[in-house]
This record gives sequence, structure tokens and C-alpha cells, in this order.
Amino acid sequence: MTASRLREWLLKGLLLLIPIAYVPWADEPYRLFREELFQLAGAGVLLLWLYSRITGEKGGYLSAHGLKTDFSLFTCGAGAMLLSFALNGGSPSAVINTALGGVLFLAFYNAIAPDTAFGWTKLFIFTAVFNGLLGIAQYTGYDPFFQSLDPVFHNVHRHYLVAGFMDSPNMLAPFLASFVPLAYAFFMHETARGKNIAWTLRSVFLMTAIAFAQNLGALLALGAVLGAMLLYFTLRRPPDGGKTFTFKLAASWTMALLVIAVAATGYARQDDAIRLMKRYSMDERRMQNEACVMMFQGAPLVGKGPGFFYAHFEEYRRAVWFNGPPLRLPDRPAHQAHNDYLQLLAEGGLLAAIPFFLLLLFWMRRHGAALVRRERIPLPYPNAPLLLGAIGGFWVIALNGAGSFPFHIAPLAVTAIFWAAVAAVLMQPNSPDNKGTAS
Repeated sequence: MTASRLREWLLKGLLLLIPIAYVPWADEPYRLFREELFQLAGAGVLLLWLYSRITGEKGGYLSAHGLKTDFSLFTCGAGAMLLSFALNGGSPSAVINTALGGVLFLAFYNAIAPDTAFGWTKLFIFTAVFNGLLGIAQYTGYDPFFQSLDPVFHNVHRHYLVAGFMDSPNMLAPFLASFVPLAYAFFMHETARGKNIAWTLRSVFLMTAIAFAQNLGALLALGAVLGAMLLYFTLRRPPDGGKTFTFKLAASWTMALLVIAVAATGYARQDDAIRLMKRYSMDERRMQNEACVMMFQGAPLVGKGPGFFYAHFEEYRRAVWFNGPPLRLPDRPAHQAHNDYLQLLAEGGLLAAIPFFLLLLFWMRRHGAALVRRERIPLPYPNAPLLLGAIGGFWVIALNGAGSFPFHIAPLAVTAIFWAAVAAVLMQPNSPDNKGTAS
């Protein structure tokens, strides 16, 4: 078996295992195990690349063809994190994971081809369905895998059980939300009645599980992405859309307004206990964000070092309390800040953050340009809706990073990497170094 074929199987195994693998260890049975899966997959890709270099096998290299700007910005950001580690010490795994994220992005980009991208995506959809089914079952009180440590509390607040195979609802919701733009894009592009119904049911299924999880960060990120998609379809109506497209567009606007009304009504009817819990949660996030700002102010250029937030959060938290006492004393330390971008500034400083922020801005510009360009150079079905869905899926995770820490959670980081790679492949369908093998 060739190195490129082995790499493909390694990446497919990662997509299948990392969102659903369950090992009942310790207090948090998933995170360490899944991070190790992430590292093993990245190390495997590097070993296969080295083998290809030694043997001269064609197709086994990690090519960045067509990604010169992307690769340069990522390299600068990752190099700055390494510099911060060299100057400050900290967690070597954070530096390694940053570099391996780039390695896995290139590996997906090289393994996936325009004609196989949908096959890869269908494989990944399986894990979303599996997580969604378990999440809905958990909400009803049936869970064959986990036991609640506080059944009295969970019987009242069932959404805290809706975690699927993830650590918590805060992890399950953004994972499932990243698949909703794909379902919506296919729904808007489909003309066959049966497939329209199928994509509608997929959307309803995903949204049901997400609604049960009640994670505000994921819902806001998804709402922003779906809102942008709805405006896109409204402003760039396809010339051959016909009455069916007009009906879908009208139904989408109606549903959007209905969801907003229901959400506003539900928020207004929340009982005092729920409101108080949300206030506690928001206050805890405020403390984390202010601590990150303090860390950044102490070392704005190179940061305090990777992993510094976890190691020193409690002492910075006490400093935050001098400016504003907490609503209640936290009952646990924070592993990560609930804002990946502020934590990046705190740990890597401007030298690390600016390249990554520029990369996001560059991708935003390029994604928008690609969606406009595809109207002039139509992509074959199913790649046209797949491109839109992949772009939307990536930005759901990226926006969620402003209120959570998806890039520190291996399954969500892999999800973002996968969607970004699929979008990059479909934006460059004629790349000579991007041939892939059949799925």
C-alpha cells in the first residue's frame, strides 16, 4: 500500500474516531485520549511524508500548491508560538498541536480531490448523526454510556446531559452546528423533491439536538452564518431558480423570523433559576477574558507562553476580583479561556496572534470571492452546495471561538481543519498537486 493511500486511511480513521471514541477514564474521559488521537494522526502523516521523501514515491508529499499566503501566515504564527515557548517555557504540547494542525490541514488538502470531496463529507456526516442521536436520547433520559453524577440536578436541567460523545453540551452543539450550513446549502440547491425532503429532515434533526443542548455560543455562531447564507441566496438568486427556489427562499425567511420570535419568547419566559445560572456562567467568562487581557498587557509582544493561562489563571483571577467581585466563587479551575482569540493574545502575544488573525481575514475575503466567482464559473453538482456548506461549517467553529475554546478541543479543531481543507480544495479544483484517490 502506498504512503498516500495510508495517509488517506489515517485521515478517514481520524474523522470517524475523534468525534465518537469513548474511553471511560478519569474525570474527563475524552479530552486526553482524543488529543492523543490528534497527535498520533499528525505524527503518522509526518512519518508517511518522510517515507515518501526517502523512497521518492509520487503523491506522498505534503504540497502547499496554491496556498502560499495561507502557508506563510500559518508558519509565522506557529513560529511565534515556538518563540514564546523558548522565551517563557510552558506547555510543549500546545506548540506541537499548533504545528500538527497545519500538518493535518495540508494532509486533508492533498488527500481530498474535487471529485472525492463529497464522499469524505458523507463519511464525516455519519459521526454527526451518531452524536445527534445520542444527544436526543440523553435529553429524554436514556443514556446507555454515561451516568449522571448529579441526577437530581440533571432531571431538572436536562440540557446539561445533552453532550453526545463529547465532553459537554458546549462541545456537542458547535460540532453539530457546523453541519447545518451544509444541509441548508444542499436544500437550497436541490431540485428533486425526495432529496429536498431528505435535506430538510437532516436540518431539523441537527437543529433539534442543538436546541436541546442550549449552547448560546453555538446558536449565535450558527445564526450569524445562516443569516449570511440567507442574504447570499437572496442577493444572488440563480437565473434558473424558478418557483421552487422562490418558495424555499420565502420559507427560509419565514423560518428565520419564526426562530427569532421563539427564541425571544423563550428567553423572556426563562425562570429565575435558569437566569441566575446564565449570569453565573457569563460572569465566569468575564473573569477569564479579563485575566487574558491582564496576561497580554504583561507581555504584549511575545505573550506569556503556551499553556500559561491554565497554569496561572487562578492567581490572575484573584487580581480580577479586586476590580469586580464574582457573583459566586467558582467551584473549579478553568482549563482554557472561553475565548480562543484572547487566549492566543495572552499566550503568544502580537507576534503569534497577528498572523493568525490575518489568516482568518484572508480566508474571509477569499471565501467571499470564491462564492461570487462560482456564479461565473459554475461548479458541478454536488460541489457547488458543498463549497458553501464547507465555508459555513468552518466559520461556525471560528465564530464559536470568540465565546468558547473549540481550537483547544481536538474534535472541534479537526472539524474546523476539515471544513477549511474541503473549501480550499473546491476553490482550486484544477490544482495539479491535488489529485487524491477515489473514496
